[in-house]
Parts: sequence; C-alpha cells; structure tokens
Amino acid sequence: MPRALPSSTGRTLRQRRRARTRTEIASLALQLFEEGGYEGTSVEEIAQRALISPRTFYRYFPAKEEVVFAALPDADQELAELLAELGELPLFEAVEQACLFLAERLAADADNLRRLSLVRSVPALCDRSGRSSRRTEEALEEALRTRIEAPGGRLHAGTLARAVVGAFDAAVSRWVAQGGRPPLTGLVSEALSALEPSLRAVRR
Repeated sequence: MPRALPSSTGRTLRQRRRARTRTEIASLALQLFEEGGYEGTSVEEIAQRALISPRTFYRYFPAKEEVVFAALPDADQELAELLAELGELPLFEAVEQACLFLAERLAADADNLRRLSLVRSVPALCDRSGRSSRRTEEALEEALRTRIEAPGGRLHAGTLARAVVGAFDAAVSRWVAQGGRPPLTGLVSEALSALEPSLRAVRR
C-alpha cells in the first residue's frame, strides 16, 4: 500500500499551484495593460481574461497594481538575505554579488522588461515603485549596519544603502530604456563601480 504523503508536502503542492495561478494571472494582466492601457483595464476585465471571478482575483492580489509587481523579485528581502549569506566577503564584493544575483533574477523573466517599462510610464505605478525602493533602502541599511561599528555607523550605512539602491535603479532604468541591451548584470556592475571606493573604505 503506498505510503501517505506528509502534510507538509501537500502544502508545498498547493503553494506551487497557487504560484502558477498567480503567474498566469499576472501574464494575462500584462497583455491587457499593453492592449488597453493600465488605467483603462479593470480588475473585472483581468478576471474575465483569466477565467476567474473578480473575488478570486483579490484572493491572489490585494489591488490591481500588485499584479504588476508580484512577478518582480522582492528586492528588500532578497538583498538583505543575500548579504547575510555573503557575510564573510569584503563589503564591496558582498554588495556586488548580491546585486548581480538580483539582476540575474530580474532579467531571467523576459516579461519583467515589459513590466518595468509599464511601471515607468504610469504615475501610480511609479509611486508604488518608489515605495518599494525606500523599503529596499531600509532593509539594506540594516544589513550594512551590522558591518559598520564605528561612530556614526547608522548614518554611514543609510548613506551607502541609498547610494547602492540608486545605482541599481539607474542600471535598471538604462536597461529598460535600451530594450534589454546591454545585459542588466553588466550595467549593474558598471553602476556599482562608482561606489567601490566608498564600500571598500568601510571597516568592521
């Protein structure tokens, strides 16, 4: 008689199905936004295209704008976790590797280029993107603070965090404006090189 699967495996399968459904809804929504504009597309239209009810849509996404950002990497959480994992590396190498990994994740999904292009063309989405960048700065500041023990370390960490996020955003903006060329990782490396002296000057 086959052995029953553990309940944790069942949860994992449900999570995978949920993630697949979220991805499908996000992809269909992106098509509609490109066809009729972001402001001109309703949740009802997205739900109809996805063959679900509006109520079901809201089970997956709390608001229409979230369907655009849901497929993008969660930069604030991921950067903090990556820096923690790279704790033994010098600060510049750790920041560079974390940002390059995030850039690879971002560029791996071809739809992300289209999503980011949409974000930059819609004021409401630009505002949402700005809030996300501020959360990333805050998370990065806390991660950097653990490496800076000198007086004024919090201010130093905050300054560096804003500079790193600004450099990453500048690279992404150029990548989007140039239609995905050159590769995002190269642009991120180029942008971070301007911060290398400041990051290498940090001592634990």
